[in-house]
Amino acid sequence: PGILPPEDYASVQDEIVNALQSAVNADGEILFARVLRREELPALHLDSPNSGDVFAQAALGYALTDWRGNTEVVEPAPYYGQHGYDSTWPEMHAILVAAGYGIRPGVRLPAVHLLDVLPTAASLLRVKPVEAVDGRVLVEMLQERP
Repeated sequence: PGILPPEDYASVQDEIVNALQSAVNADGEILFARVLRREELPALHLDSPNSGDVFAQAALGYALTDWRGNTEVVEPAPYYGQHGYDSTWPEMHAILVAAGYGIRPGVRLPAVHLLDVLPTAASLLRVKPVEAVDGRVLVEMLQERP
């Protein structure tokens, strides 16, 4: 059970969502890229018993943290590489560089999914991954082997 009477839940949730959606910095830029209610989370595969009643995702350049060393409530994050951003944002994409035995030199692939790295590495090592592994072998980057 929550701390609110059930009849107040929806209105308090709306207040929180509206406050976060309208939060801006001193230049008027939004602070949250996405603010969702609990019932909207399954569409993003974020539904969990541990999920809160409101989901807030920081705008690019900001981070949600529990670090209390600052007196400023809102300030730009000086680092990226943090959890919590939308992985579909181009700024969050990583690179994959592969070289060595079994790798075709000079191959450039479009976006590669992280799920494909394990099956590809297993193939290079000639190890059969467990059946439940998602992803595929990136055959486009592999050399034919005897």
